[in-house]
Parts: sequence; structure tokens; C-alpha cells
Amino acid sequence: MANFRILSENFIPGSSQITVTSQKTGVVTNPIKDGTGTAQMLTTGAYSTGIDNQYKIEIESLSSLGIGTAKFRWSRNDTIIASSVVTSTAPVVIENGITVLWSTISVGGTDAFGSTLDKWTFEGKNLFGFNQMIDRKRNTRWRSATHSTVQNVTVDLGSAKTVQALILYDHNLTSDASIFLLGSSDSGFPGDATSQPFNDVVSWEESKKLHYTVNTSNTKQFWRIQVNDTANPSSFIEIGELFLGPFDEMVRNAAVGYSQTEKVIGSRNVDVYGVEDNRFRNRQKTWKYTLPASTDIQTLEGVFDDIYSSTDGKYDPVWINPTSNSTDFHMVFFDSIPLVHDFRENKTITLNFREVLKSN
Repeated sequence: MANFRILSENFIPGSSQITVTSQKTGVVTNPIKDGTGTAQMLTTGAYSTGIDNQYKIEIESLSSLGIGTAKFRWSRNDTIIASSVVTSTAPVVIENGITVLWSTISVGGTDAFGSTLDKWTFEGKNLFGFNQMIDRKRNTRWRSATHSTVQNVTVDLGSAKTVQALILYDHNLTSDASIFLLGSSDSGFPGDATSQPFNDVVSWEESKKLHYTVNTSNTKQFWRIQVNDTANPSSFIEIGELFLGPFDEMVRNAAVGYSQTEKVIGSRNVDVYGVEDNRFRNRQKTWKYTLPASTDIQTLEGVFDDIYSSTDGKYDPVWINPTSNSTDFHMVFFDSIPLVHDFRENKTITLNFREVLKSN
């Protein structure tokens, strides 16, 4: 039996370091206007990026100028991106598939923008954005726009780091999929998969996959998960959670034993005759592992440092692989580190984990 492992520190620094071959499109919300003018702005287009953004359109000149003459500036998340753009009744391209246009509403023969600088705010939102692969929430996921070509998820770690494990959680890949984990010092990954400095073939497992790197050249800045699954019946590739990082290994395995409990989460109504009306919601597994303490207490405290922060309210789940030579692993909440002194120098740690659930 191999040793107990916990995976907590995801090296992926943020969604801005992720690029994908294709992205399922999102939506552009209707604009909210602030101003006194009569001209109305419309938003159109399919939102083409995976990150949610807030946009603002602001007229730069006053009411004497109408549509086609007045100019505007636009900003993303309060950062001005472009200015002196001419208003139009035809769609004006902003970015990420978004266009805006103004309707021709005349007041005294002039398309008026009011006595103040009119402005509109709206959002670009994507329920299946690539940023959702690293939020550690099982109800969110990334989806590609297509499955008919090879789909790459490319990550820039910011600097060369030693990746010991890949996790693809809540994926929809089929058994016919070919999956590569690639690492390079070149962001362009020149050549084919097998010519990359690091290239591991990742075997398929249904729904979730934990892969430990077997290539010794696993210290790289740029990493790519390459998927070819053209027979996927869903017509898209889906990944719920993506992890690239190290693992923490306990000095010993769960030799003392473990227990697993699965409970039903639901509600129960009982009438005055004792007749039950049960409503099933979900099922959740919990695990209890007892390990010899040895030096593992320091390792576990390091895991706590990775997943908890009272400053920003962070409370992240982790993944556990109780026996590292097995594909059995789970995404769990890790709440405490109870250390027990049994007698003399004998110490044990009992670890309790709760399965992270998703809606059915």
C-alpha cells in the first residue's frame, strides 16, 4: 500500500493565465442608462471570452451633437480602453464579440444625448468560462465551442514550476479521447505533442482523472492539456476543475484503518398518522482516516496554510488520494487536524473529510 497524499496548492495563478482553443459563447446583458438624453443604446453580439467583465459606455461631447457625430469612450472594469469613438446607428465593435449601436430618436430634429454626459453600463457574462476551471466549485465548468478539432487548455504559471500532478475533475471526455499533458519553456509549443520537452500520455478515467507526472523534465513555465475527442456525443469538451501542482505525501499510509459513510441529504415530512413524505436531494460521502502522526503534523499544517485565509475569507476544498498507487481520489472539505497523544510518544492524527457535492 502506497502513502496517503493531499493535493491543495494549485499552481495556476488565475484565469488571465489560461487560454483555450475555443470557448462556448456567453451573453451580453441589456444596458442600464444614466443620463437625460433621448437616444437609446443597444448591445448586440455573442460574448466570446471566458471571463466575466463589466463595461461602461460614456458620451464625451454634450447634447448639441447627435448620433453619428457625438463620440464616446468605453471602459472595461473601470479601465478606459478606447476613446473618441464615433456613435452610430450601425453596430460598433467593442471587443469579445460585443457591439453597440444607438437608435434614432429625434428631439427637434437632433438625436439628443442630453444636457449631461450620458452613460450606459452592461456586462459580458459566460456561464461556462474557462475561469470556472479553477474556482473549486463543482456546479461550474468550462465548455469549448466545439469538439470537432483538437482542444487545448494552455496555462502560463508565471515561472518554471515542478508539476507533480494533473487533475481533471467532472469532465465529459469519452473513452475514445486522446489526452496529453505537455510542458514547455516556449509558450507556442512548437511541433507536435510528442516533440515537446515534457509529454505525458494521460489515460482516460470516467468523470474524473488524477495523473501523476512520470517524465522527469517536469519543471516548466508553460503547460498544456491537449484533448482530441471528436466523437464526443455532447459536441463540446467540458472540464469542471483543473489542477496543476504538487502533492503533499504523508510519511505513512492509512495503516491503522479508515471508515467511510454515505448519507442521504433530503427532507422528511411526517403527518399526524406517522406517514412520511421523503424528498431526496443528494448523497454525500464522508471519510475518517487515522494516521501515525510522526512528522505529518507539519505537512498538514502547510496544507491548512494553502486552503484557508481569514483575511480574504478563503476556504478551499482539497483533493485526497488515500493510496497513491490507486486511482481512487476525491474532492473534499478538510476541517480540522486532531492530534491525539495515546501513550508515551505514540501519537495519531484522525482526519475527517466531507465530499464536495454538486447539484443533481
